[in-house]
Amino acid sequence: LGDACPMYGNNLKTIPKGVDAHARLEQVRKRVFGPDGPKPGSPEDKLAYLRCEHMLVRFLIARQWDVEKAVEMLSGHYRWLAETKMDALLKDPFPEEVHIKKFYPQAYHGTDKLGRPIYIERPGFIDMPRLLQVTSCERILSYVYAQSELQIRRRLPACSLVRGEVVDKSVNIMDLEGLSFRLVTHTTAR
Repeated sequence: LGDACPMYGNNLKTIPKGVDAHARLEQVRKRVFGPDGPKPGSPEDKLAYLRCEHMLVRFLIARQWDVEKAVEMLSGHYRWLAETKMDALLKDPFPEEVHIKKFYPQAYHGTDKLGRPIYIERPGFIDMPRLLQVTSCERILSYVYAQSELQIRRRLPACSLVRGEVVDKSVNIMDLEGLSFRLVTHTTAR
């Protein structure tokens, strides 16, 4: 696996001793290009990255190189993308984004010294009543889903290209300043 793609770096350290990573990757690849892959003709079926080697390795790592569990997780991911209509979410802009960012302070802010994107969220400064005046809870969730998918589709690949090795993690900072029990128990937060 390492000779085939020198960009895997530290991910190769996750391969347990005695495991043939090439064989396991090939088993997963065959399954997701068959019955366990995205529904034929769906928007997900047209996205090569969903079945690229890097994505398959990510899911193998997440399931300790267990093929069955990795395929089950990938199939679930494909279903979730279809159920959330991710393709449409990413094509349809969020006109309320400026308000979401104003009343729900969070953003990406550069990279750390390992090339990972830095995400900062400030839940103590969420203004839930005002946020819900400009959008709905469902739309906020859709926005979060879309941002998470953009992380996988754009931010991490861009960081990998700049770094010259796979960057598949980010640094998430939760600044809890201003967070109080009142915010969590507020009726609009429920």
